[in-house]
Amino acid sequence: MNVIASSHRYNRKHQRGLSLIELMVALTVSLMLLAGVITIVVNSNNNYAELTRASQQMENGRYAIQLLQDDIKLAGFWGELRKLPDVPAALPNPCLTSEADHQSAIGLPIQGYDSKATSPISACLSDSNFKPNTDILVIRRVSTNVSTSGQLKDNVMYLQANSEEYWLIAEDLDRTNDDDFFDKVNRQGASAIREYMTRIYFISPCNICGDDGDSIPTLKRLDLTTVGNGYTIVPLVEGIEDLQIDYGLDTSGDGSANSYTDEPIGTGNWENVVALRINVLARNLERSSGYEDVKSYTLGLANDLANVVGPFNDAYKRHVFSAVVRAVNPSGRRE
Repeated sequence: MNVIASSHRYNRKHQRGLSLIELMVALTVSLMLLAGVITIVVNSNNNYAELTRASQQMENGRYAIQLLQDDIKLAGFWGELRKLPDVPAALPNPCLTSEADHQSAIGLPIQGYDSKATSPISACLSDSNFKPNTDILVIRRVSTNVSTSGQLKDNVMYLQANSEEYWLIAEDLDRTNDDDFFDKVNRQGASAIREYMTRIYFISPCNICGDDGDSIPTLKRLDLTTVGNGYTIVPLVEGIEDLQIDYGLDTSGDGSANSYTDEPIGTGNWENVVALRINVLARNLERSSGYEDVKSYTLGLANDLANVVGPFNDAYKRHVFSAVVRAVNPSGRRE
């Protein structure tokens, strides 16, 4: 009995712990499991990052379209004025900001350029802030907000109108009784005074340009500041790499577009613009690992070579966003 008990105690003593082989097997299995978990976590993070980039691209593309749509719908909004201002004999230069220049340009609420090289925009938009072969859109209108007489801003253009006539003039706080210049009335009394706006949309190769800038393509806008003092650049939407616009012309006078062109020629054709087909190319802000963009993208009328871009052969994912927008005020006045 004592010999057997002693033998059992001896065996239990020598079976405690793990052998070297068992330890190595356990470590190998643990490392394999850990590698699997790490792979799952990394893939999940990559998928989440890719979904985030795709969502941001969709949001930016749709927001860019919405901004352009909203302003195009208001192009040619002159408050209570129902009669169209006279169309200028020659195409206005959007970079000129004197009072006389604005008074002449008011008759063309929509104007555009197929590229900066064929436009006078160079005077108010530098080459470093403009992406070549992208379209430029000029919108003219007044603010939807009414300005209060007696609190008008110095050297800013304002328009006051009733149904038949309008007064467009720059406020001059040094001028005696300047508010007396805004004396248009309607059936309810004094007509509303509204700030006159000229907005120039364009694509820039950078959100922040300059020596310490970036390379993020961005939809930007030039906003008229004060008479004679040019424009302020306003960055709007990052990741917008291209803008191409087709213009719908009403040649029958019924307010509907009969044909589309990538650039109307002459004031007569610009006067007939009643709709715009907007095409924007949105790009991810970050590269996607292992992806190569070998696609070509058509933005608008394919007969214009500038409207077919790519392949870019880089790691950025892209998507085209398009919308047809009716220019409510110019088309509505023709109906």
